Amino acid sequence: MSDNQKMSKLVDGLTSDPQTWSNSSLVSVSQLTPSGLELLIKTAFDMRSLVRTKGGDDSLKHRVLASIFFEASTRTSCSFQTAMMRLGGTVIHVDAGTGGNSSSKKGENVSDTIK
Repeated sequence: MSDNQKMSKLVDGLTSDPQTWSNSSLVSVSQLTPSGLELLIKTAFDMRSLVRTKGGDDSLKHRVLASIFFEASTRTSCSFQTAMMRLGGTVIHVDAGTGGNSSSKKGENVSDTIK
C-alpha cells in the first residue's frame, strides 16, 4: 500500500459501516461521520456493559497491542492496557519519551522500533 493510500485510509470517513473501521486508525475526530460517532459511542456503552456484567471476554485472545508513548500519560496508558487485558489480549508498552525504554535515545526511528 502506497503512502498516499495509507493517508487516504486515515482521512476517509469512519461511518456506521463496520467495514470502514477495519484496519483503520482513528487519529482525529474529523475522521468520524455522525453515524460513525454514533457507532463509537454505542460500542463504548456495549463494552462498559460487558465489563460490568462479565468482567470482559476473550474476543482479543492471541492478539497483541503495541503502544508507544512519546510523552508520559499514565491514565491513558493504563486504560489501554486494562481494556486489552479485559478482552483477553496482551500488551507491549514502549516508552519512547526522554528517559524511556526505546532505542530512540540512540537514534533509532519509530519505524525501526516497531518492526
